[in-house]
Amino acid sequence: MLGDLLVHRWHEEELGRTLAVFAGHRELVAARCVRYPATYGYFGAYKPADVALLADGDGPAGPGMSLMLAYSLVDDGQDLAVGAFLRLAAGGGVAGEEAGRRLAAVLRHRGEGPKHALAALRGAALKGAHREVWEVMAGWLTAFLPGPGERATAGHTRMVSLAADVASWVGARGGLPVIAELASRRPGSELVRQARRLHACLTAPPA
Repeated sequence: MLGDLLVHRWHEEELGRTLAVFAGHRELVAARCVRYPATYGYFGAYKPADVALLADGDGPAGPGMSLMLAYSLVDDGQDLAVGAFLRLAAGGGVAGEEAGRRLAAVLRHRGEGPKHALAALRGAALKGAHREVWEVMAGWLTAFLPGPGERATAGHTRMVSLAADVASWVGARGGLPVIAELASRRPGSELVRQARRLHACLTAPPA
């Protein structure tokens, strides 16, 4: 039966009905909703409000939930995305680094910048989910920042700036290789300055 649930159909039930049947298994429901997002987009029943329904559900988060959350951060109005993020965070439903990697994949596939996702994540952090936001940022930075020889954008700089703010709020430690590499570059750009600010926070001795 679970195999049948993940088979593509042209006509789908609404997510709310599926969630009612599989109560406590929102990851399974999310996976069904976003089976082929990179190739086809949202087939069938997906609506922005579906993330809000999943946020109020039960069960652990995994790739499906993380991908739903990533699309919400990119697509939905800030209030809707922030509200869903906060409810997921309150129930332990944000798989931080996984969600960050999925967010990077969505943006790369679409060729979009991080403006809307940054606004939503900053809003969630300012409303109390700063630890969960930092975990998402750690995965996102690793998967989305330009490597040596790749072109950086103003969006990348804003990402690192937000990450530095949030890392300082939560007292994050542990270093990120991609940030260490950026911080080691010749000074002169705002991206390098923000990377050095974040790297200094992550490598500072415990207070």
